[in-house]
Amino acid sequence: MRWLPISSVELLPRLALASLMLGWSSGCNRGQSEEKKEAPLPEVIVALPEERAFTPFAEFPGRTEALKTVQVRARVAGYLDKILFHDGDSVDVGAPLFQIDPGPYAAEDKRAQATIRQAETRVRRLAQQLARAQKLVGSKAITQEEFELIEADHAEAEAALDVAKSSQRLTELNLGYSTIKSPLKGKISRRLVDVGNLVKPDDTLLATIIQLDPLYAFFEIDERTVLQLRRAEPSGTKKSLSTGPDKSPDGPEKSLVEQNIQVRLFLTGETESALGGVIDYADNELDVNTGTLRVRVKVDNPKLLVSPGFFIRCQMPLGAPRKAICVPEEALQADQGQRFLYVLNENDEVQYRRVNIGPLLSGWRVIEDNLKLEERVVISGQQRVKPGKKAAPTPAGEKDLPAVATAKAGGT
Repeated sequence: MRWLPISSVELLPRLALASLMLGWSSGCNRGQSEEKKEAPLPEVIVALPEERAFTPFAEFPGRTEALKTVQVRARVAGYLDKILFHDGDSVDVGAPLFQIDPGPYAAEDKRAQATIRQAETRVRRLAQQLARAQKLVGSKAITQEEFELIEADHAEAEAALDVAKSSQRLTELNLGYSTIKSPLKGKISRRLVDVGNLVKPDDTLLATIIQLDPLYAFFEIDERTVLQLRRAEPSGTKKSLSTGPDKSPDGPEKSLVEQNIQVRLFLTGETESALGGVIDYADNELDVNTGTLRVRVKVDNPKLLVSPGFFIRCQMPLGAPRKAICVPEEALQADQGQRFLYVLNENDEVQYRRVNIGPLLSGWRVIEDNLKLEERVVISGQQRVKPGKKAAPTPAGEKDLPAVATAKAGGT
């Protein structure tokens, strides 16, 4: 390659052009840097915490059970003649369910009635003989020994009449037992024996009836909660423990039944309670394997919404109502199992705040610590902020907040 000489006159315009391009490039870089510094702040929606009243509660899983369960069995033997219900029917007390062939029992009852008439005739005949003997023994027409024999025959006839009446009562009962009736009002299962089969008394299971209204709900309370409930005053305040764990200044602690504890029941998927009741029974000892006390609630079920065996959540109040700071549930975030909030300070800088939470009150979550009422909490846009950086806050509107929470806790 051959290099051509460049004169100074030609070099000057080229240098000027290079300088101009270098200055334009530096200006562009400065403009981009300034643009980067002036990037818009992330927009977030913020809300102030609210103070709400609620009753602390504990929640335990449980199951429903029938108040009464009866296994229908026959009291007399015989061949099943009729089935007088449809599988799964609702039955009333005294409703006929099964009919065992009544023929043999009707015949026995008639024979017993005939035996009664026979015994009554003999009693009347001997009564007349006794009346005549009383006159004859007074006139010495018969001996005292003969009178006593007639008197004994009459007493024996009366006893035989009593035996005949008792036998007839038994045959009448057996005839009645040939029609098997419902002992309670409830819902019957399917039939377990078909017509034509031999039924043995007190052995053959024919069907099962359960009472659906009311029902029982059973659940188990841990030891710590049991102590907390037993030490609670009727007003919900705690007793002093200075007198020891077993006695208070007023005497023995009240049992769970005596405290008339109201329990709210939630069915699967429910957030509002449809059923409730009062604890009416508690076991006399804790289960050593689980460390829990089994308790029972009697539940009215007039619409037959619940059947035995339903899974339920049982919610019990713990202490008196109190006030707490609450934030919308969507404001809470999770970090390795720990719940936290993003809070804006007076300079709109984002702060990371770990908190301990309480129950959920209709969309508002109780915050137990580390938050003040005047602090602004980020409830939307958390994914766009970073701790220590500024954000552009927008106050939450009515549509951004959950509905007003009630004083009763609705679940955790």
